[in-house]
Amino acid sequence: EISSGDRWSVIAVYAPSIGSERPGFFNGCYWDALEAGPGDSKLLVAGDFNCTAREADVQPLPGQVAGDSGRMMGGATLKTINDVYGLVDSFHHLHPHIHQPTHYSSSNSSNSTTATSAAITAAAFPANGNDMTDNTLAIHGGGRIDYFFLSEDLVQDGWLQAAQQQYRFPSDHRPVIIKLRQPNRPLKGPKRFIFPNELLGDKQFILAMKTALGQTAQQWQQQHPAGSKLEL
Repeated sequence: EISSGDRWSVIAVYAPSIGSERPGFFNGCYWDALEAGPGDSKLLVAGDFNCTAREADVQPLPGQVAGDSGRMMGGATLKTINDVYGLVDSFHHLHPHIHQPTHYSSSNSSNSTTATSAAITAAAFPANGNDMTDNTLAIHGGGRIDYFFLSEDLVQDGWLQAAQQQYRFPSDHRPVIIKLRQPNRPLKGPKRFIFPNELLGDKQFILAMKTALGQTAQQWQQQHPAGSKLEL
């Protein structure tokens, strides 16, 4: 529970790597987890979902059609449930035209969502920090299967400030990192606050400051009348 009184429920997810098991998982354990929190709580749901709901987020292997990829199995069910609960894909919301995979697999892998070998990982996460080269892309498939979902209210109210994928060699996944900030809250400076003394010579600023302080004091007195612990 945060200072404003809102309740937040945080859920970590690891969906089955076997495609045929994912629809049942989302209709069962995933649904139950979303239901478990207080009814008025905001949801933050993140993890490895081992599937994608959009063909655009699938990087197929050579000769493979994105829509036929095993990464699509369970994706439609996940999308339907997320729509019911008003969950927003934070990365896609801020970067709708970026389809960077968060996981890669080789063409000889028995399951497109299983962990990659060390060699594949090294190719997916080069030391120079750049994405895979065109030659590397030709022999590896991938998909955006790692997500950070947020309640629609949080996004609409302006909490979501940033979302990015982070390199994490030697892992075969790119974790999604988001930045949340309470709406209308002043930004924190890099150092301690120092009042600019030159403003004391600005009559317009002084007048505005006196008015603001007077209004704040009046509001405080109304909220904390005489006899209360916080009276002025």
